[in-house]
Amino acid sequence: MQVAGIVAEYNPFHRGHLYHIRKTREAGATHIVAVMSGNFVQRGDFALFSKWSRARAAVEGGVDLVLELPAVYSLACAERFARAAVTLLDRFGVVSTLSFGSESGELSPLYEILNHLRENSSQIKAGLRRGLSYPQALAGAAGAALTPNNILGIEYLRALEELHSPIRPFTVQRQGAAHDAEELCELPSAKRCRSQILESGFSTVCTHLPAPASLAEDIGAGFAPCTLAQADRALLALLRTADFSRAPGISEGLEYRFVRALSSCATTAELIASVKTKRYSEARIRRIALCAALGITESLQRESPPYLRVLALNGRGAELLRLTPAEVVTKPAVLLGSGECFEAELRACALFALSSPTPRPGNLELISSPVFLKTVR
Repeated sequence: MQVAGIVAEYNPFHRGHLYHIRKTREAGATHIVAVMSGNFVQRGDFALFSKWSRARAAVEGGVDLVLELPAVYSLACAERFARAAVTLLDRFGVVSTLSFGSESGELSPLYEILNHLRENSSQIKAGLRRGLSYPQALAGAAGAALTPNNILGIEYLRALEELHSPIRPFTVQRQGAAHDAEELCELPSAKRCRSQILESGFSTVCTHLPAPASLAEDIGAGFAPCTLAQADRALLALLRTADFSRAPGISEGLEYRFVRALSSCATTAELIASVKTKRYSEARIRRIALCAALGITESLQRESPPYLRVLALNGRGAELLRLTPAEVVTKPAVLLGSGECFEAELRACALFALSSPTPRPGNLELISSPVFLKTVR
């Protein structure tokens, strides 16, 4: 048995993800565990489909077991996002390989950049003081342009080393459109798939989505696509009473910019546009806003994930649950009273329930069971 771990968002699950899974299988993986962002994603936004629908699509596409990356960490910067996901895979206890995409498909250039960044950490701080965003400061210290995939790859390597994890890294060269590219090609970016769904409808990208059934069901029922704009009033109400001073990523009086903007902005889109600066990117501002709205604090985000929770699985995934030495949650109700991380997840699910064309009940977090598919791809 060779168990590979993948960190993903599958927003939505598309052909590029299918290619990554196939290459991971070809490298020897008999079982694949994915740690997937829940209802909110790292770019600081609502996922287009619910975590259960996306997890089902992942299993239909070849993943055996999907574990949730809670909102506390899916709404974190790349370093914390990567560390939390790697921590979950390490704690699961049976994962031998971490498979991720990169531009070159080789580990050595990523290790070289990581070592260079460690030796030149002062350059990163200097870049931040000059007003650069973190990715810009990172690229300046590395002496090279860094794509989002390579930044995450470097953070996965860093996390594996700092955790002293026995998991071995493995990288697959990215194929198709570049990250966030807009062209609709054979292997389009997730951003292009999302744009196409929102602008032209789900059917226009079905050929690029290898497991569309559950996603189509959600759209037919009015449960998707989910967007920040559809939950705008609920989110703005939460933000007007939020404590920004404790939110992750707040510095240099940024909380006061939020408070001033909230007094004059009538939508969250206006708020984000008013607060963002050259240093603070739109994605970072969205993450801060969502964390503040959900009560996710800096101190909470620094803690390790307190639980492993199953979203979807097949027969091979069930084998892994029998083998893992870790305690894994399949009935979310047992997490009631377990601490701030799950409390934030309850709030996240309640807000997400208002982001679909047809608003949904706020208690789905407690009544939704893991998706089990008998068919093994």
